[in-house]
Amino acid sequence: MIYNNVACCSGKIIKKRPRARKKVFLSLPLYYIYYYMKLHIYIQLPGYMREWITSTIGTPVVFPPHSVENAIIARNIGRLPHGEKPELYCDGDVIVEVPVIRYKPASEFNYLGRRGKVMLTDAIDDLFCIDMWNSLSPYLSSSGINGRLDEWCEERGITLDNIEAVRQRFYRLRKNYAEYHIILGKKYKKNLKKISDDGGKK
Repeated sequence: MIYNNVACCSGKIIKKRPRARKKVFLSLPLYYIYYYMKLHIYIQLPGYMREWITSTIGTPVVFPPHSVENAIIARNIGRLPHGEKPELYCDGDVIVEVPVIRYKPASEFNYLGRRGKVMLTDAIDDLFCIDMWNSLSPYLSSSGINGRLDEWCEERGITLDNIEAVRQRFYRLRKNYAEYHIILGKKYKKNLKKISDDGGKK
């Protein structure tokens, strides 16, 4: 206990006991509301990626504990800037549940800015590519890759309207690797020779 020394008129020092500070305790329900209330953020994704993530993970999207996506949210979530209105859901948004962050109560830290949303969108895009490549890589050298891609889209809840966008994304990535002499499938052997010949002429 720390005492405040006070001198009286006789010159004798009297130790004065300080007033104890009142401690404020939140009741259990209020404590959970303050720290563990469900908080959602909203992000925009391409149609095929929106269907993929909501079909695979669910709505709202709840990422696994200790995931890269949750780490991005935890790092970038902050207080609502002064004068800015709270974000509202718009048609087509993907609803993402914010993880519990002990040092950032949801009642205060409930705003994800543009930078955080871009980082989260990039992480989801990487996750989509990993899932697609892991599922389709055994069929890269077969003639039935297109059929398997259609089946994969159906398994992941991607509708017919968005399958073509996934197909273009898949072949674009394949072509990009081929330009760096990384051949993903037999189909690109001729293209590799053509790229090499063009490089030699230059």
